[in-house]
Order: sequence, then structure tokens, then C-alpha cells
Amino acid sequence: MLICVFFRIAHDFGISLPMLSSFPTHEEKHKYIVECLVKSVNDDLREFNKKHHQRQMHHANFEDDYKKYKEKIQTDNADIFSWLNVKTSYSLYRNNINNTFL
Repeated sequence: MLICVFFRIAHDFGISLPMLSSFPTHEEKHKYIVECLVKSVNDDLREFNKKHHQRQMHHANFEDDYKKYKEKIQTDNADIFSWLNVKTSYSLYRNNINNTFL
């Protein structure tokens, strides 16, 4: 049972057992195991950072879309009488006529 756990841990961290057994000294084996562990942890951390960055970008895009939606709703609600607007080049007349209608 302990051997099965060792094989599973070695496989999860990318430690090649034939490569490990090819090293003659205990120090070389230890160095190889540490290198594999560091590489595995760095790869996992890099993947985590990549996914975290993607989530942040998705969240930022969602917030921008929500702000645009809220602004559109506010402008649509503010201009519910757009059909009453009088189109004239004279702003004084346009304001007076629009106020008269409303």
C-alpha cells in the first residue's frame, strides 16, 4: 500500500522512476526529486495565475458591459418622449416648444 502511494505521488509530481533509479548516489536522487517537485509546483502556479487572470478579465468585461447596459437603460428612460422633440436649428425655439409640449 505504501508503495502504491509512493508511485502515485511520484507520477503526480512528474518523477520518472526509471530515471530516478539511474542515479548512482543518494544526493543525485534527492536533487532530481527536488527539481521535479519545483518544476511541478511552478507549472501549477503558472496555470493558476493564468486562470486567475482570465477570471479577472471576464469580471472586468462583465462590469463594463453592465455599466453600458445601465447607461443605456437610463438614457432610454430619460428620453421616453423622444417622439415629442421638435427638430429645429434654433435652440431657443426648440427648448420653448419642447417645454410647452411637456
